Amino acid sequence: MSTRDLIDKEVASLPEDLQRRVYDFVMRLKQYARDESFNAALRLHCDADVSPHVCAT
Repeated sequence: MSTRDLIDKEVASLPEDLQRRVYDFVMRLKQYARDESFNAALRLHCDADVSPHVCAT
């Protein structure tokens, strides 16, 4: 059984209010991943010293 199948099965067995909490958690994880990708790209950009005015702390 795939990870997706396992998650689907477990979430489907939860009451609606807990399903909503799982959904909210997943959305926060996705936002965190996007933020981390952006921050990593910004760090690479700043490490290259391409645009010091953008990277100033």
